[in-house]
Amino acid sequence: VVGTITRDDGTMQVTVNGFPAYYWQNDSAAGDTGGQARGNVWWVFNADGSPQRPAKVAAAENATLGSILVDGAGLTLYIFDNDTEGVSNCSGGCLGAWPPLLTDYGVVALGDITAELGTITRDDGTMQVTVNGFPAYYWQNDAAAGDTGGQARGNVWWVFGEDGTAIRN
Repeated sequence: VVGTITRDDGTMQVTVNGFPAYYWQNDSAAGDTGGQARGNVWWVFNADGSPQRPAKVAAAENATLGSILVDGAGLTLYIFDNDTEGVSNCSGGCLGAWPPLLTDYGVVALGDITAELGTITRDDGTMQVTVNGFPAYYWQNDAAAGDTGGQARGNVWWVFGEDGTAIRN
């Protein structure tokens, strides 16, 4: 939703979904996005008005599994044995149980992790986060930070260790 606010100096400013919109001083042509991710606080708006922020991945300690990978909210990330490097083989009903970690603007590591983070483009055109080249997923029933209910499901789903390998215990 596009709107306006009145600034302290009395001028009107355009808003998108309630957030003030700004120009980046060095953007000079239509489509320029030079201000994207400046200071890790400035973001381009998506067409739906949401900001284009990168996905976040961090390490967290788990009492049973040790150092695991989680997203920025602390939700556990999983690897699927049926995937190959750079390719997701989870589709259809699989995606209902194992939603992918999607991003619209890359991925950043929070803190020190040794795994290599990246992205792939899925068949539907969305961008999925990868860990050491393998797609990252959530388990549908993990509701809180640190939940690991998807561990060893079907003997093909595993929690990512901090180094980006599957924890198989």
